[in-house]
Amino acid sequence: MNTSIKRILSGVVLALLLCPMMAAGQVTYSWVAEDGETTYAPTPPPNGGQPYVMLKDGRVVKRFNRSERHERPETDYIREQNEAQQRQRRDALLLVEFPTLDHVDRALESELDTLGYDFSLVDSSYDSLHRSLLQQIGFAADRQRAGLPVQTHELQQIESIRSRMGSNREDRLELEQRKADLQEEYEGKKARLRELLAQQARS
Repeated sequence: MNTSIKRILSGVVLALLLCPMMAAGQVTYSWVAEDGETTYAPTPPPNGGQPYVMLKDGRVVKRFNRSERHERPETDYIREQNEAQQRQRRDALLLVEFPTLDHVDRALESELDTLGYDFSLVDSSYDSLHRSLLQQIGFAADRQRAGLPVQTHELQQIESIRSRMGSNREDRLELEQRKADLQEEYEGKKARLRELLAQQARS
């Protein structure tokens, strides 16, 4: 191992005790200066002429040689590390929530049952509005057959019912989209759970 890197690593423990900038989740950089002193800072060495290490929560997460200085931004590495940790947490929660694939199917079925109740309410409302619309149109037709003009408020009622029926159909479309989203979501959970269970079986 490069002598400078060794000297950096030897100062990490001391840095954990003495360096207040190493707060939880904070990224810090360390390198050996020309005078032999180990330096800790929130940014990499300014001249880029020496190797350095990147620390997160006081732990070394990556070492950089001179030639690596500009090849890959440190922010990319930290982002990938965070994403990997988030995936691990999601996988752990998935295994706790759904011990088997059957649990995923039952959970989806429960969600769809609840959604089915919403569908029934929307459809029942539409049927009621449709009956009211036919009734109002019948009243208007009777007046016309009797040679009487259709009243303005009657026309307004017809248009109001039609408008509410249109809103009702939009509500149903939203429910159908919600159903499709749920099915896609649980298919994704099931596929990932299948992979995790297979990994457990191999280990």
